[in-house]
Amino acid sequence: MDYSAEKHGFTLIELAIVLIIISVATGSVLLGKDLIRSAELRTINTDIEQYRIAAHSFTSKYKGIPGDIKNATLFWDAAPSCPTASSNIEHTCNGNGNNVIQNALGSNQYGEWFMFWQHLSLAGFYEDKYTGYAGPASFQDVIASKNVPKSRLAADTIFLLRHFDTLAFTQGFTFTNLMRNTLIIGKDQNSNLDGDVPVLTPSEMYRVDNKLDDGSPAYGHIQSFTSDRRPGCVTSNTARTAQYHNNSNNISCTFFYILDF
Repeated sequence: MDYSAEKHGFTLIELAIVLIIISVATGSVLLGKDLIRSAELRTINTDIEQYRIAAHSFTSKYKGIPGDIKNATLFWDAAPSCPTASSNIEHTCNGNGNNVIQNALGSNQYGEWFMFWQHLSLAGFYEDKYTGYAGPASFQDVIASKNVPKSRLAADTIFLLRHFDTLAFTQGFTFTNLMRNTLIIGKDQNSNLDGDVPVLTPSEMYRVDNKLDDGSPAYGHIQSFTSDRRPGCVTSNTARTAQYHNNSNNISCTFFYILDF
């Protein structure tokens, strides 16, 4: 008699065990991603506090804002032909001392946007070195780890210094006429030379804003652009009614922190 091997399928118990294992594994992966992202979001506050404290310490010691200080070359070597870029990373130029962090006038030229980071480095607040001048593409060409520092939020994110003036308000970018120096988290990408691109989802933006500030995109130290500028991030152009689109998971918010100097 021919006895062939019997073939068995999975029992219901075995299938249930397999499904449980898959479910646990999937949940662990998602939990791991959430924990990693939460840690990345926490670096925002840590990094901003470090830069803010360093800038205040610099101002107290040198009697001028880094980048804007009008006698920087009394403390560090002057570039031979300011504002033209020097090949020596230790060379710098003076700011104009008007307490406004201003842009460079052209590509490969020193500008306060970039000298802010360089002066902090030259003063010994950070080990990383920065050129102090714009990249070769334009007056606002940012290059991660060369003329601006990287952010720990994600691999391609960077910190930028800007001054929001009346033009930003009249063009509908900001909710109010801020007229303040501002720290922005942007991205280093060729398609947007000034780095001003979205880096957070609306729910992430609200989470950070609500924890560290007031939870509003239009008020406080932490803000975002209007719906005209970032329609996927906020609900309105009107400051008193604007809210974050918390039901959206799309990266559509630009993060900026209004500095107190």
